[in-house]
Amino acid sequence: KASALLRDDAWWMPKLLLNSAISLENTNDIDSAASFYNILIEKYPKSKEALEAKNILKIDKGKIWK
Repeated sequence: KASALLRDDAWWMPKLLLNSAISLENTNDIDSAASFYNILIEKYPKSKEALEAKNILKIDKGKIWK
């Protein structure tokens, strides 16, 4: 996560964060996935990936999101 944020101005960063979060969720690393979703929403709130992350968090509200 820290190394990904070193290039937070890169155009591809929202996609990387979203894909990382989805991958982590698929491996049941829920806390890390939630962290990536939240960083994405916080750092890139106007990106289409942030909108997708918000929708994922809304759909998965019954899970242990932090």
